[in-house]
Amino acid sequence: MWNYFRENQYMQTTKAKEKNNRLSIALALAGVLVFVSGCQQDQQVAEVPLLKVKTVLINDSPSSYNWHLNGVLQARIETPLALQVGGKIKNLQVDLGDSVLVDQALLSVDDSDFVLAVKSAQAAIKATAAEIAQTKADLKRIEALQQRKLASEQAKQQLENQLKALQAQQNANQQQLKQAENQLDYTTLKAPNSGVISQKMVQDGQVVGAGQALLQLIVDGQREIRVAVPENRIGQLPKQAQAIVQQQSYSVTLRTTEPQSDAVSRTWNAYYQLADADILNQISLGQTATLQFSAPNQGVEVPLSALYEQGDYPSVWLLVDGKAKRQAVQIIRLGDESAWVKGDFPAHAKVIALGVHLLNEGQSLEEMP
Repeated sequence: MWNYFRENQYMQTTKAKEKNNRLSIALALAGVLVFVSGCQQDQQVAEVPLLKVKTVLINDSPSSYNWHLNGVLQARIETPLALQVGGKIKNLQVDLGDSVLVDQALLSVDDSDFVLAVKSAQAAIKATAAEIAQTKADLKRIEALQQRKLASEQAKQQLENQLKALQAQQNANQQQLKQAENQLDYTTLKAPNSGVISQKMVQDGQVVGAGQALLQLIVDGQREIRVAVPENRIGQLPKQAQAIVQQQSYSVTLRTTEPQSDAVSRTWNAYYQLADADILNQISLGQTATLQFSAPNQGVEVPLSALYEQGDYPSVWLLVDGKAKRQAVQIIRLGDESAWVKGDFPAHAKVIALGVHLLNEGQSLEEMP
């Protein structure tokens, strides 16, 4: 029995030791796992670097930018030419494209009737002049007879009244002669200015009426460029510009702008006048001309990649004390690679140029050199 008791006690002691050993091993394993886990967490935290960003320094010094519009070279004055009298064309001296000088005869109509009118007026003047001379002689004779009491005062007054009527008639005859001479002069169409015949609407032998357009004249020297100005430019259209025509540069000045836009294109026609130059007369009209403008920039320049909008408002991200800060802006103008914006920027502000979609407010960042 004693042996049984001792054996039982021995077995219980052995089991207790095994239980304690297993507990010690479990605690040791747990400690190892906790240590390993802590090391891994420390390693993970240490392995996450700060996001590196590229920044640009805002430059708020005044600057300008160039832009251009394409237009068409045209004549400012293209005058239709007509005769002041009608008749049959008998001498057409110019053709389409001919250069003419001021007061050069271009065409004329049959002047036979007008020559007769001049001769008739001249004859009337001669006849009236003879009557006036005869009346003056009669009046002088009556005055001599009155001195001898041989003529009445009534006869003298009749001659004086007749002389006044003849003189008035002579004045009318002279006016008629002047009118007939003018009509005769109007039978020849002369160039009012030097230029080029751009249209010919008449042929030899054609009967034309007074005021009918016969020729079209492009006046020399006065050239302009017509451009279509979009709606966003019409309010700030410069008065001065440089025009490029056939690879030559000319200074131009805004002459006028049409008060109403085109109903289809929604653009306004503007006319820039070139300074008179003989070389411009040799350039064919209708050619494409480029107007180059220079205008001051509004706002500050930032890269296009710096703009950020998440359905709320346009903005940029600033790097302030190593952290990201979102700044609302107003977009003034977009270029090929840059944007000009307005906003409440601090002095020497740095704008984040790349990766703005990865940023959060207050995020710590590292600036790339």
